[in-house]
Amino acid sequence: MPPTVRSISASFGVDHIKQKNAGRVLIADLTTKAGRDLCWTWLKSPNCVGMFAAPPCGTCSRARGIPIKLPNGFLIAGPQPLRTDVQPNGVSKMSCINRLRVSQANAIYHFITAAAEFCLDNGKLVCIENPRLSLYWKTTFFQLLASRLQFTAHQACAYGSSRPKWTALAHNTSTLLHLNQVCPGISASHKHKPWGVVHGPAGRKFSTAKETAYPLPLAYRIAYSLAQELILRGWQPPPVAFCPPDDVSYQYLRSVVGVQPKASKIAPLVSEFHTSVSVQVPADCAVPIQPGDKLQSSWFNIPAGSCLLKKPPLRLNGGNSCNGNGGNSGDGSNQPHTLNTGNQSHSLAQVNPVNSPNACVEKVSNKLHFGIYRSCDQFISAASWAGHPAGSETRLPCALKNVLNFLSLKSPKEVARHRSDTLNLWLNRGRELRDEERTLHESLHPSLKGILAPKRLLLWKEMLEYYQYPDVAVFDEVISGITLSGAAPDVPFLNQVSNQPRSPKMSWRPRLGRRV
Repeated sequence: MPPTVRSISASFGVDHIKQKNAGRVLIADLTTKAGRDLCWTWLKSPNCVGMFAAPPCGTCSRARGIPIKLPNGFLIAGPQPLRTDVQPNGVSKMSCINRLRVSQANAIYHFITAAAEFCLDNGKLVCIENPRLSLYWKTTFFQLLASRLQFTAHQACAYGSSRPKWTALAHNTSTLLHLNQVCPGISASHKHKPWGVVHGPAGRKFSTAKETAYPLPLAYRIAYSLAQELILRGWQPPPVAFCPPDDVSYQYLRSVVGVQPKASKIAPLVSEFHTSVSVQVPADCAVPIQPGDKLQSSWFNIPAGSCLLKKPPLRLNGGNSCNGNGGNSGDGSNQPHTLNTGNQSHSLAQVNPVNSPNACVEKVSNKLHFGIYRSCDQFISAASWAGHPAGSETRLPCALKNVLNFLSLKSPKEVARHRSDTLNLWLNRGRELRDEERTLHESLHPSLKGILAPKRLLLWKEMLEYYQYPDVAVFDEVISGITLSGAAPDVPFLNQVSNQPRSPKMSWRPRLGRRV
């Protein structure tokens, strides 16, 4: 998800197998050289802005060795501990099968360390997840990263899970520091399922196996926090409202990652709110309205008529995507804004704190966000400045607009003379390049000579340069041949999305051979 990418749906997961109902997941077994090489290709792509890793923790669990209570009340020995605080990389005595498991896990840990160091050295995001008490944090592999990352811990039940599992995140972001909610306590509305051995359709298994998948609110919150960090680092989000929905459902998340198509709509060109502000209040200060309602009178220096927002937006709707510095706000004001307006180009809707003279703000506990609506004149002015989404300026590329302008300003005779002069220019230039064209064609690869024989390649290159085509490098790609594997080259004027290979070469070579 590069800073210039237009959607978070460009992200994808990596696993050695694809689970049922998973989103966009590419297969790479990190215990093999082919899988690691493929993953390195993804990481080194200029379109990659970071990595989120959840290394396998089965061999690092401290639950190993704890006696297991059977349904009849008897206790049996638990699985053998494979790591200890003294030997975090693996105990000295274990079975051959367990030694293989530890060896494979260590290979993955080693790769994750190397990948994280690469990302840190190149300014990319890094986040590594494991249980809070996992012995993974003690391994020599992670210790190489410990001083370069910061830690955040949370309980999964605070984000919708049925068990109070503690999870730690090691990361280099500021936004994930807020992912630290803990269990609110047992109540009628918040209950926990038991730990231990549970029974299911596949037989008995440890309850920890049911806690490997993130609850949907937690998964969305992690992605939302990473998106916030990217915005702070310069990512330009898409021109739509970018805040968590009221209900995070499985179908909603599938639509986010592009597995299930979303309903198409035109993004709003003008924001609903003129500004967005925040105010910090203590718990004993009663909020006079519910989220979505409007203030009837001024409160904490927030003007009457402002709307209490359910969630803080990353940016407001609308905005001028043509002016990098925000452009005109459309309200006739040329003064610098103290608050970020909804018309600023792809910008984070900064919410500036409003300090209240009320003494009860001494003990701050909550931050509330308000949207201040545009006045009628401000909205009309901004809408007039933004233009209509079906207007000619939004439909026509720049080159076609130039053509129309030329045709409208010139007489038919001038247009005909221009066309004749242009044709004569390139026909004469083609004759001048005849010998050089012959030399170039003789140097081509045998498989390309027949295909490119009728093409005036050098003339084509000069035309690309003369008309300032944004991807002149396509000439080199054509004369050298198209590579069928590896990363696709970046095209400057196309949206930058994931253009990386999705499987090792060796995985499709046998299938390709059968078809040739």
